[in-house]
Amino acid sequence: MKDVLTFTVKQECDTHRSAKFDAVKAVNFGLDELADLLETMSADTNETSETRGDAQSLLQNIVKFNFITLLAFWPDLLSKINCVQNRLQDPIMNFHEAPKDLRAVKQVFGQNRDSLCKNALVSGKEKCRMWGVQIQGRVRRRNKMDGEQLRDKVLTAEMELMRAMKSVIGRLLSEMDNRFTRFNELDAKFGFLFYVERLLDNKSKSGSP
Repeated sequence: MKDVLTFTVKQECDTHRSAKFDAVKAVNFGLDELADLLETMSADTNETSETRGDAQSLLQNIVKFNFITLLAFWPDLLSKINCVQNRLQDPIMNFHEAPKDLRAVKQVFGQNRDSLCKNALVSGKEKCRMWGVQIQGRVRRRNKMDGEQLRDKVLTAEMELMRAMKSVIGRLLSEMDNRFTRFNELDAKFGFLFYVERLLDNKSKSGSP
């Protein structure tokens, strides 16, 4: 498990999207083992005091309702984003096919926004129940409404986390709309090159002069 932990930390330093997906996936699937390892390290007198302190600090940060729930939330999103990202980086990808991939992922996120958030919430609550992690009953945040003054808005921890996850998906949908617009603009300017290439390729295969 130490190797997995080292791999995950190194991957997080990598800016490539697929590396972040691999890192999140590794922690998600090895969360129990990771928690056990950190607990063992924090109590191991053979380790330095600094190592024990770092292990304890990490353990306290991951054994929380928000972390556990978001860890269940991100893999579904990142797996689909990573798939499209790899497709867009393919040298044979063109302006016609790229928007189709973006549209498909956008449709999945849009249609399944509620279920993606609810499934992560259910998974997080179940893991907290198994680990005996207490879910904070209420959280307080400052919220400014349009045309209104700042006021306290009290939400349950679950409602706040659900709001945050839906906000993430909303931001992703907005970013995909921007990408979609740019691809359409590029297609309008240079899309004719795709047809020329296909025409030449077909002539070459048919043996036409």
